[in-house]
Amino acid sequence: MPDTPDNAPKPKDTPKKKIDARQAEADGFIIIEQCGIELTVPLGRKVPLKAYAAFKEGHDLLGTEILVGEEQWAAFMATDPTVGDFEEIGKKLNEALGN
Repeated sequence: MPDTPDNAPKPKDTPKKKIDARQAEADGFIIIEQCGIELTVPLGRKVPLKAYAAFKEGHDLLGTEILVGEEQWAAFMATDPTVGDFEEIGKKLNEALGN
């Protein structure tokens, strides 16, 4: 039987993540760290309609900029992020929400 890596998710980790996701949705926002800065991201009914429309039209960069707001977007862009850094935002949101 292969050894389980130390950083592998443990069965008890999953329920906490779901509880955190429910709490984040109840609060209407979640905070994630990317490129050394914290981004406060609105969720559910708190998402700006313009961001929602941009995502629906396939404009992920514009949607994310609207979603996090001008100030946070400028701070993120000031870190000279890569495409991978940008993609990580979506991955972190999905992970935090238990998706």
